[in-house]
This record gives sequence, C-alpha cells and structure tokens, in this order.
Amino acid sequence: MNARIERIYYHLPVSIQNLLLSIYGYNLQKIRHGRQCHDFLQQIEGRVTLSKEKLEEIQWKIFSKLLIESKEYVPYYRDALKGISIQDFNSVNDLQKLPLLEKSVLRTTPESLIDERYEKKKLLVVHTTGTTGTPLKIFCSSEARKKNYAFYSRFLQQAGINYSGKRATFGGRIVVPNDQDKPPFWRYSFFQKNILFSSYHLTEKNIPSYILALRKIKLEYIDSYPSSLFIIAKYAQQQSISLDGITKAITTSAETLFPEQRKVIEDVFGVSVFDQYGAAEMCVFVGQCSHGLYHVHSDYAIIEFLREDGSPAMPGEEAEV
Repeated sequence: MNARIERIYYHLPVSIQNLLLSIYGYNLQKIRHGRQCHDFLQQIEGRVTLSKEKLEEIQWKIFSKLLIESKEYVPYYRDALKGISIQDFNSVNDLQKLPLLEKSVLRTTPESLIDERYEKKKLLVVHTTGTTGTPLKIFCSSEARKKNYAFYSRFLQQAGINYSGKRATFGGRIVVPNDQDKPPFWRYSFFQKNILFSSYHLTEKNIPSYILALRKIKLEYIDSYPSSLFIIAKYAQQQSISLDGITKAITTSAETLFPEQRKVIEDVFGVSVFDQYGAAEMCVFVGQCSHGLYHVHSDYAIIEFLREDGSPAMPGEEAEV
C-alpha cells in the first residue's frame, strides 16, 4: 500500500481493513504466483536430488546466458564488461574475473542495470529493508518475481508444507494501528489464506489473545520473524501452556534464528522450525531441509563465500556471502 492509503487504512473498521488487505493480497498473489510460477516450480522440483556436477552444469548454462545478455543489453555491464567475453570463463569458479558491483551504483543509478529489452514502466519495484545500510530500489520483471516464489514454494515442499495451505504470518508490516490496545491484533488476507498477526502488540497483557486466536485456526504453517514467535513461545513455556497441534510446521526468516529461540519454539509448538535466508535483491536463497541442514539452492544463484581479503573461504571457515 502507498503511504496515503495506509493512513486512511488505520482509521477504518477492522472489517474494511480485512477487505483492503484481501484486495492487496489478491494483487500480490497475481504478481508472485500464477501459471508462470507453477510451470517453473514443475521445472525445478526434480533438481533437489541432482548431483553436484549436474547442478554445476545448470549453473554454467544460466551464467553463460546471463553474461552474454548482460553485456549486450544492460548499460552498466556494457561498460563494466568491456574486454571480457564468455571465452574468459571455464566454469562458475571463474566468477572472480567479474568486476564487483558496488552498492553506490544501485543507490544512484539503478536504471543503468535495467535490461533494455524491458520497458521500465512495466517492471516491478522491490525495496530492500536497509538492514545493512541505505535501503535500495530494485527493478525486476514479473517473470523474475514469479521464479523467486517458485523457489520459495519448493523450499516449503522440502519441509513437507503445502504452500497453498492456510498460514499465519508474524512480520514487519504494521497491519494493526499502533495505538490499538484491544484485540484483534491480527487481520485477514482472504485470497492469500493468510492471517497477519501484528509483531508490535506482543505484550504480556496481549499474548493470551494471540494464543486464543491461534488455537481457533487450523493452520498449515506459521511464517514468522524468529523474535516474534519466540515471545509467544517463551510466555507459553513460562505459563506451562502447550501450543502443540496449532500448526504442522513453522518457517522463519528475516532475522538470525538463535539456538535458544529454535529450542523454545519447537518445544512449545511441538513441530520443527525451518529457517530460510534470502534477500529482496533475489541474489541468494538458503533454506533448511527436513533433516535440519542448511542448503544453498545453487540453481537459484551462484553464491561466493569470501574471506575478509576477498579470497575464497574453505568449508568450515567464517566468511562473507
């Protein structure tokens, strides 16, 4: 929602807020999912069992196409890749031959990174949260956005979650007015089958109403910031309240999931927590499988793990992504 609509939204009755969120959610569904997303999901479902060598072949095919097209159609890379050709690369391990993309370029001239085959006005704009600095504006095509959510759907499948099932979300968006002091501290997005709980009203006084609401809903999964669900789980633990049976699984993202948070949440809800790491820039995707292991989705993007000096890190070393 834009700022003006949000201001109006906060002064409307809850039923109208639910209606507006449902309309907004319907538009998000069209942007994120649909036929393209479904078709691409079918393409990538079988890749999870491929060998390292097969995945590297897929990476190389995607990388080669991207390099050639970036040099031909993207103004920034047309200049940055002068003197560099596909013949200079033998595999994705030669990635260091590429010049680094500085964040200053994304901040000051994001349009220079748009493929000239696309009309800017038809592109989607994604804003980063700015957790590592100034928020950035990212342009992307509808196709790219749907592919991104196909990978997220695959992550849910690997966790045994029906991605089209009913869910509860504890996120960063302010869906309930800050000055509201009585329940409901949640709103409903009908087309997304999503109950959006406020992360900003989780006080000791209010948590019992959250628990009561969660118990009334038959959920496929809960998608949450770790800190938000931990507050509820910790309260329930201290009050000897079991939340077992509320949901089939829990996914977390956007924040670091600490071991204590995982243990308390899993103990109280009686289900596994599947953590996921991604970025608004759609340049990395890491998720946990049903065995609790973190996996880099190497067919989503090529990820480098580097030491402070920029050299490749070895397995087990602390590194930057």
